[in-house]
Amino acid sequence: MTLTDKFDAGAEGMVTVVTPAARGFIPMMELIDREKELARLQKELAKNEKEVAMFQKQLDNPRFVEKAPAALVEETRNKLTAAKDKHNGILQSIAALS
Repeated sequence: MTLTDKFDAGAEGMVTVVTPAARGFIPMMELIDREKELARLQKELAKNEKEVAMFQKQLDNPRFVEKAPAALVEETRNKLTAAKDKHNGILQSIAALS
């Protein structure tokens, strides 16, 4: 661990942890197998895309929206929103490793 008053180097490939008193940089490329992590993220992304498509298909079906209980429709909307948020997070993780 190195402590300095100012960090002038680039933060590529590092996770930044910020607290009110300090900012830490963790060199992730030294801690993980980049190729394995990218493969895992790609697999997770494919699974997530299927979930997003499934929830979207349900909500695009007028019969489901009209006949299903309102609570179920709302729950499906929430699941779609959560799946889309997860999708964006996975894409950000992939971009950070690329």
